[in-house]
Amino acid sequence: SHIWQMLQRMGIREEALEQSVNAEVAENLDFCCTVIEMHAIEKAVASIDEAIQNSCMVRRKHAESRSTAQFVDTTVLQGQLPNLPEALHPSLAGVRSQYRVYEEFVKIQRLITNPNEAAAASPAVLPVESQKQARPTVVPSGIASGGAASNDISGQVENLRALLAQIDKMSMKEGSADSYAQLQHDSELKKLVQTVFEIIDSKVPVSNVASSEQCAKQVFLSMLQGAANKLRVGIYLALLEKLNAL
Repeated sequence: SHIWQMLQRMGIREEALEQSVNAEVAENLDFCCTVIEMHAIEKAVASIDEAIQNSCMVRRKHAESRSTAQFVDTTVLQGQLPNLPEALHPSLAGVRSQYRVYEEFVKIQRLITNPNEAAAASPAVLPVESQKQARPTVVPSGIASGGAASNDISGQVENLRALLAQIDKMSMKEGSADSYAQLQHDSELKKLVQTVFEIIDSKVPVSNVASSEQCAKQVFLSMLQGAANKLRVGIYLALLEKLNAL
């Protein structure tokens, strides 16, 4: 616009004026785009710096103090924590109990990968576990291979995941309830959840050092992270509360 007005004041003809402006714009188009891009980057950097300034300052002060105390970000106490069981809440005084939960996950994953090696490494545990009598539980048809649940840890995990997959499918189709407490007593979804309760209560023995409670805790927490609606979240929280009550 400025070039157009300047050339008009110089008395250039209309045809030459338009050609001159188009040529000038074409030659400087890359330069204009670069200026716009640089301005956008500077604005984005300023916005990001402003958003993370407080968090960075808190962490910098803790690092500069050279304190032996563990750093705790208090912002993790906000959000969905009120919906989780008390045992899963992070603690400002330390996270040793929560850290042990993740150590158990690592043990379970290693035992699932090498079940024979884990069983051979702890022969003294096997006779004790084999003496436990498991209460019979009702497992829907098609869940366990051959109609019977496997007693080894990998079989239990697979059977439990299959049950929870059915619960996920049914909860997505359930439209009359927004929470586990609102489910009708005679609904198929609630009966399936009760079946999982029975499996938890039965404490099916395993053939290695990991316990069935640890297996269930790992599966429930992994499925809770992928829960997409309030009903599914409520069901997994109820299962975790049942497990913590043992």
